[in-house]
Amino acid sequence: MLYNIIMNDSKRLKAVIDSYKLSVNAFAKEIGLERAEKLYQVLRGRNGISKELAKIITTKYNDVNYSWLISGIGDPFNRENDIHLKIEDIPEYDYSITELIALLKEKDKVISNLEELKEVYKLQYETLKNENIELKEKLKNYIK
Repeated sequence: MLYNIIMNDSKRLKAVIDSYKLSVNAFAKEIGLERAEKLYQVLRGRNGISKELAKIITTKYNDVNYSWLISGIGDPFNRENDIHLKIEDIPEYDYSITELIALLKEKDKVISNLEELKEVYKLQYETLKNENIELKEKLKNYIK
C-alpha cells in the first residue's frame, strides 16, 4: 500500500480524525486536550506527531496503530479492533511520477544536509575535545 509510505504526519493525523467523522476541535476534546492547537500545528505541517500525542490518541482510540501513527509504517488500524474503522476508509493519495520524484529529491536534499551537519558537528566535537585536553593540561600545571 503506497499511501502508508507517502502519508506525512499531517495526512496521517487527518486520516484518523476524518475516520471518526469529528472536527479537529471535537477530536481534541475526545482525546483530552484542552485546546486543539497541538493538532493544528501537526495538520499545518509545523510539528510532527510526537510520541506523547500518539500515545494520547491511541490510548483513547486503541484501534489506531501507534507505530503507523508515528512512522507511517504498517497498517493504520489494529486488525483485532477493526469494528469501526477499515483501511478502505482512508483516502488514497494519487501521486504522479513527477511528484514522487520531487519527494525523493527533497528527501535526498535533507539527507545531504544532515550528512553535512554531521561533518560540521564532528569538527566541532574534535575542536572541543582538543580544547578540553588543553584546559586539563593547564589546570594540571596550575595546580602543581
